[in-house]
Parts: sequence; structure tokens; C-alpha cells
Amino acid sequence: MRMKRMLVIGAALTALTSVAACDGGDAKGGGAHSGAEQKDQRSEGKQDGGLPSAASLKKAQEFLQQHVDCANLSNDPDDDRLNDPFVDDVADSASAEKKREAAAWTIQEEAVCGTDWQSSYLIYRPKNMTAFEQAYKNDREKKVKRGVIDAGRTDGKFFLGKDFVVDYSGEGSGGLEKTGLLQLNCAPSFAVPSGYKKEKAHVSGCVLTDYVEN
Repeated sequence: MRMKRMLVIGAALTALTSVAACDGGDAKGGGAHSGAEQKDQRSEGKQDGGLPSAASLKKAQEFLQQHVDCANLSNDPDDDRLNDPFVDDVADSASAEKKREAAAWTIQEEAVCGTDWQSSYLIYRPKNMTAFEQAYKNDREKKVKRGVIDAGRTDGKFFLGKDFVVDYSGEGSGGLEKTGLLQLNCAPSFAVPSGYKKEKAHVSGCVLTDYVEN
């Protein structure tokens, strides 16, 4: 299940134009690249600090498309793949608390790719990956306290690259554990089984791993 889109009012407009601005075209297609961008392409999708890196939503899609069905990239808020209960803007009339919670994720842009809302990949580009991890950990702890999720639950969420995050809309992981991205897990009782990758997350109490619980 996807997280709610924690974006304050105005972020939707940013998302609508960010892909075109970064890539010289719209989210669904390519475009002309500047000399600097062409130079940067040499490092796109390469392992940087142990995790794949992508300087734009388009580059993240191109990386994912090598491993999973990530066709038809779009950041149109009217796209049916975004129009589900787990994706929600924070309205201008939202409470100050909701706006603080939204800002905590530091999501500067996002897009979706894949076949439909039950089998698609939501891509986030946070400004601050440490803040994103902390927001997820805090959100999980709040849900445990409220009884929304069981305290003993040990599954993780979100697959992280160096500078982008991917969330699968359907059941399971959508094959993301085979891409080189690692899943963020902040469950206190979670232990990575032998034979799987275990990397330190930026936030204490969380790990990154290619092990995915069913």
C-alpha cells in the first residue's frame, strides 16, 4: 500500500512541471538534454554509496524499467494510477499539524509508472533522505500507538536509492528487491535473515535490506 502523498498546497504544481524542467520534455517522453545533463548521464543508475542514484524522475524510471514494468511515467494528478485511497494531497485548509507532518517527508516531486493503480510504482524524490526515513519511522510509531498496526509487525516499506524512493501499489514488492534498491525497515523487532543484505539507514533503529517479508 502506498503512503499518503504528504505534500502541502502548491506542491502539485511543482510536480507537474518538475519533470519537464529537469529533462527537457514531459514526464512520458524524453527531450533534449543540456551538455551538463548529458555529462551527468554517465553516472545515472550507477551504484553510488551502495545504492542506485537518479538525478530526476525520468532517470529513476529508466533505471526501474531495466528490472520491472515501469512504462508510461506520469506526474499528472488526474492519472488513475494516482487516484486511489493511499494517495492524498494536504489541502490548504488542513490543520497546522497535518501540514507539519506533510513537510516532514520533504518530498519535492513524484510520479507514477506501470500498468494500473493496482500494479504501479510511485516514485518520490525527497529533498532530504534522512528526513524521509525519520518521517516514516515516526509515522510507523504513531500507527502502533494508535493501534492502526500491530506492535509486533516486522515488515518494511519503501525501497530506497541514494536520492529517490519507490513504493509499489500492489501486493508484495513488485520485484523491487531485485533492482539494487533496498527496503527501509524500522520495526524494532526486525532482524535481517542470514544471506540477505543489511545496510545502515540514516536513522537509528532502521535498516536497509533486500529481504522482504511476505
